[in-house]
Amino acid sequence: TSPVAPTPSTLTRFLKYAEDHLGVAFASTYEASLRGIGAGPDILVDMADQDLARVGLSAGDIIRLKKGSVTWWNGPLAKSSAKCQRSDTTESGIPKYKKFQYEKRYHDGGQACISGSCMKPDECPPAERTILDYDLYYFCENRKSWVIFPPGFTFKSEGDHANAEDPFI
Repeated sequence: TSPVAPTPSTLTRFLKYAEDHLGVAFASTYEASLRGIGAGPDILVDMADQDLARVGLSAGDIIRLKKGSVTWWNGPLAKSSAKCQRSDTTESGIPKYKKFQYEKRYHDGGQACISGSCMKPDECPPAERTILDYDLYYFCENRKSWVIFPPGFTFKSEGDHANAEDPFI
């Protein structure tokens, strides 16, 4: 039989497998970044190494993930639990920007929780990026904890409206 079609939980399940069986420590922490570049276990082997390195994966982990993805995708693990773990929220009516939680931890104290879109590669050259007065974290569902936001990525926060009037002026 042919492999199952990719679902929202496919990448999650593969990364858990990579942590448990392939020796890729903290593989699940790369989930949002991998989703942001469209990676999944069905096409990982065909992706350029430099794209995977940009999300923070080491050269060794890239090799482990690529080799392991072929075996996992064509094996029983990709097929067996896909039906019972399917949780496709694309038709749920939940706006995509509310699916991800972020936290700003200000250098001088304090924090702010915000929701936003999936993270994606930042197209702004590093020299032109704004220096922030906070560290940014995202909530990793797999780890059930806050993880530092990877460098070279960005997201659109709920309420980011460049032309909107400031209601407090």
